[in-house]
Amino acid sequence: MFCKNCGKFVESDADFCTSCGKKVENSEPETAHEEAVQTASFSGNSKKSKAPIVIAIILIAIVVIAVLAGSGDKYVDLVKGGHLQSYPNMPIGEAFDNFFYDPEWKSFKASDGSMIVEFNGVCTYFNEDTTCTFQFEVSENSGEFEIVYAGFGEDESMSILEMYALLETVEDDYLS
Repeated sequence: MFCKNCGKFVESDADFCTSCGKKVENSEPETAHEEAVQTASFSGNSKKSKAPIVIAIILIAIVVIAVLAGSGDKYVDLVKGGHLQSYPNMPIGEAFDNFFYDPEWKSFKASDGSMIVEFNGVCTYFNEDTTCTFQFEVSENSGEFEIVYAGFGEDESMSILEMYALLETVEDDYLS
């Protein structure tokens, strides 16, 4: 049986509780008291499963990763995920984002209606930090694209030789 005062087990023939010292009454059968203690201990304390919370957190993390992985602009993603014909081993987005400082990508419709993806990033050119701009014209039907402009700063176009020299440097950096 159990002590009504402290709940500790007491031998059935004991007159006093060995734990708290109170006089023991032998009126309650042992099993009835055990059921009362168990009911009191567990009522209202049912544990709810944490699985729905864990699943919700995982789903939120997946959505955040998906949003951060892509720009949300299908034309920018197309160019960044592609390769230039002369540089098949150089994924444009990864190579440009690693080579240039402060890389920025955007797309827009040009005045002639063509879809343009523009890249701006900073690199060192003749020992000076210089902003470089590349514009890619994207064919909305085929998904193909080509460089239609490359320049330094705001309005200084690169020569074709400068552009290829820069692309060679970007590719060498990417492959090393």
